[in-house]
Amino acid sequence: MWSVFRLFFKSILSYAAAWHRKLRRHRKLRRFRKLTELTELTELTELTKLTELTEFTEIARGGYTMSADLTVKCDGGFINIRVGAIILKDGKFLMAGNPSVDYLYTVGGRIQFGETAEEAVVREVFEETGLKLEVDRLGFIHENFFYGDSSYNMGQPVYEISLIFYMKVPEDFQLVSLDSPGDNRQEHLFWISAGSDPANDALDTLEKITIYPGFLRTELMNPVDGVRHIVTRDGKASLAK
Repeated sequence: MWSVFRLFFKSILSYAAAWHRKLRRHRKLRRFRKLTELTELTELTELTKLTELTEFTEIARGGYTMSADLTVKCDGGFINIRVGAIILKDGKFLMAGNPSVDYLYTVGGRIQFGETAEEAVVREVFEETGLKLEVDRLGFIHENFFYGDSSYNMGQPVYEISLIFYMKVPEDFQLVSLDSPGDNRQEHLFWISAGSDPANDALDTLEKITIYPGFLRTELMNPVDGVRHIVTRDGKASLAK
């Protein structure tokens, strides 16, 4: 009788132990699946973010990948952080343009992630002129509100912060060519007279063309020491208070 009971009790313990092992395996499997799903989800999310960033960078740079420019997409618009160079010689300053737009803009571009503003403007000047120039000083902080006209921001509001630097221009400074040696946008370089009024009919076509930022025409007639903080809204520039 006792032997039968021990055998029965042993069978129950054996069954209970097997069931417990099975339950533990089941729980481990569930935890593993959850961990796998979480890992896959995280990897997918990170991959999606990376893909979106890469695609955006490629679009922003005209279809090819470079270090990510400091352009941030916000709800309904974009934030740009860029630099501009003031290269003055014989009463004229250097501007850039390309066939896709009907205006000129400062030699410069967006800062790339990891760069300082000074590093960025030296790089941009070299890319667009083929010459290495040193920074003299910061001349302007320009906050600009406008609507985009590029493929990635067409018609969308843009808030752009530009740090515009005076560059050191040596006496023997001479551009080898007015065709920018930079990227594939077919940029060209132009000398604009400081103080020229685009409304003056006596000026040639080049001097009457729109430039951005427009305040450079007058500000560079008599450059002042220190940094000027200028805000442009609806195309109208004013000194920040």
